[in-house]
Amino acid sequence: MNEWLIILGIVCHAVSGVPGLFNSCHDDKGQGLSVRLAVAGSVLGMAGAIGSLWSHPVTGAMMRVDGL
Repeated sequence: MNEWLIILGIVCHAVSGVPGLFNSCHDDKGQGLSVRLAVAGSVLGMAGAIGSLWSHPVTGAMMRVDGL
């Protein structure tokens, strides 16, 4: 589950720049959506990182998160 939180955080950060492509620079809707996506990506990434530090090792997982 922690891996998916980190992946969703990465996806949110990757998608956060897309609203700026379709809105003018004078419109605040694109900026607000970009900020919300970036904050959501940060929160998801931090939740996944903290969760991976506190969780027990997962056996049989295809992807693991290093506690560094």
